[in-house]
Amino acid sequence: MKFKGTPGPWEVMNATDVFTQQGSANGSGVVCDNDDGWQVAGCFNGETFVQGELVTLSLSEKEANARLIAAAPELLDVLQLILLYHEDGNCQLHKEDVALARAAIAKAIGEEE
Repeated sequence: MKFKGTPGPWEVMNATDVFTQQGSANGSGVVCDNDDGWQVAGCFNGETFVQGELVTLSLSEKEANARLIAAAPELLDVLQLILLYHEDGNCQLHKEDVALARAAIAKAIGEEE
């Protein structure tokens, strides 16, 4: 299983936008300028109608959504690693891998150190 989208790592910028690092390549190998990154997602909108009235997500909810999206590459990497251990019959995770999992979760929920 190989991810076919834009390679990570991704980071949140402007509170609700998710970008690659500056000067990185997209999924097709096209490298952006050194002072720019690829925009992966934008979580600023988030509007819908509730009983006929336009309602918008709160800024804090939009920021949380952006953090989760930005953490997706790390979360995917750790899950694939865990499955690899499981498939090899080795259910023992290494301390370094547990640390990677904790870091990915912390990034996703906005509790990075």
